Amino acid sequence: SRGIEVIGETGSLEWRSLGKNPEDASIIWFDAGQNRKEILWEEKISCFDSMFENQLADVEKRQSSPELYGLRLDESIEALKIVESVR
Repeated sequence: SRGIEVIGETGSLEWRSLGKNPEDASIIWFDAGQNRKEILWEEKISCFDSMFENQLADVEKRQSSPELYGLRLDESIEALKIVESVR
């Protein structure tokens, strides 16, 4: 099993991965204020490459419809460049 949990002021975000072939993967938001959880993404991954294909497809969707995803891809890349320059 693998995973990571990011804890913030309003809640926490958890990525969890269990097993192999297929791998049960999920991303869950735990809202501290309302004491509830929301499954943001859940998938059985039988081919490791499919995870990257899905991520690439999501990036392409974000690029073609940036108004649906908050920061546009180019704005996100610029923000990452700033962070990298500080390191």
